Amino acid sequence: MEDRFRSPPFHGKAMALLLLLLPVALSGADLFLLQTENAFHIDPWRLTLLGEGGAETGPIPDGFLSAGVTWDMLNLLSVRASATPGAFPNQGQGRLDSVDASVRIRAFENDLVEIQPYVFVLAFLNDPIYAQYTGSLSNVVYVLSPRAEGGYDVGSGATGFYCFGSTGLAICGDVDLAYTGGRQSFVGFSDLLASLRLRAYVSPAYRITSMWSVAVQNRFVYWFNRGYMYEVLPQAQWDVVPALSLSAGIGLPVVGGNVWRFIAGVRWAPTFSAPSPSGLEVFKEGENLRMRVYFNFLGDKADLFEPKNTQYGPKNHDLIAQVVSRLNQYPEYDIVVEGHTNRVKFEKSFEEEQSAEMIPLARDRAAAVAQALVAAGIARERLSVAAIGGSRPLSKFEDKENCWKNRRVEIVLKKKTR
Repeated sequence: MEDRFRSPPFHGKAMALLLLLLPVALSGADLFLLQTENAFHIDPWRLTLLGEGGAETGPIPDGFLSAGVTWDMLNLLSVRASATPGAFPNQGQGRLDSVDASVRIRAFENDLVEIQPYVFVLAFLNDPIYAQYTGSLSNVVYVLSPRAEGGYDVGSGATGFYCFGSTGLAICGDVDLAYTGGRQSFVGFSDLLASLRLRAYVSPAYRITSMWSVAVQNRFVYWFNRGYMYEVLPQAQWDVVPALSLSAGIGLPVVGGNVWRFIAGVRWAPTFSAPSPSGLEVFKEGENLRMRVYFNFLGDKADLFEPKNTQYGPKNHDLIAQVVSRLNQYPEYDIVVEGHTNRVKFEKSFEEEQSAEMIPLARDRAAAVAQALVAAGIARERLSVAAIGGSRPLSKFEDKENCWKNRRVEIVLKKKTR
């Protein structure tokens, strides 16, 4: 058994490259990247259905299908579970190979960066399948099918992304450390390090249009005291309709193996509520108070009420009444009305659309709300207007399902200092 699992010679340059890229993985866009934990934006309440299928070549060829579900809660927590059956044509076998579950938590987020730590457990349900090794690494006699090796992995990591502004470019990443237990092939190891593996994904990504994205996933795995592997997985994503995305990619072995992977996936996040509800959210900011209001404007307009906005005028009247009721509770506060907009003209740069269209529209909408507040009895001298435009989005501009969150007015109550 020792001969079968002797660690291959380790190349110092490969390790140096891995260590260099790991910090990038921690900063790791909202792409459906295959075979990763995925830094999806965590919503207040969202159910996402995930499916993946593919095939692998090599000494133990196989095919697999994976089905999973992710449940987002409270803008903070995301729980995922999935199951993967597989088929091994050379062995004439088909069976449920693994089940897994993970929990992600939003740790840090701003306009460009999001980082989410997570914990996970992955259980393989069957005995190992062995085959003769025919790759380039020395001192390796047999290989194992990763989908048929019984036991479990338990570990933790972090996933995230960094967006380069409005360029469409992003760096996505995922890094985790796991302990392997309960596997027959590991019985001969007395060293604890032999049961640990470090994995990292670094994926430059580019959004070509609002519907098409491409990425190149660089996948590194290092098994302590046993060996390492590096794979490149170019892939494409098609956002068919809001909430539905299809992905496909091909895994190309670079170091540590001769297995090619062909993978396709689907992600569907059905909407359980109206996509653009009217509402009022209130937040504390130290001594200040912030109210986030989702008024219903028609298109790229700034009309709150009838006759120009007959469709949503009554709802907007109700919202103004709610806001005024809150403001009257804080007569000692000044009021800043902020206008926020969503980006829609991707043929222009962000800066061009921001200055030419988003800022003027944000100013007009904030002024319309301020005028309505004065008409409802709020003292004009308490009010000021700020045009924020698209510089503080709550959702990515390309996210057709959630970009309504960017079209809002925020009212900030500031404690008077005079």
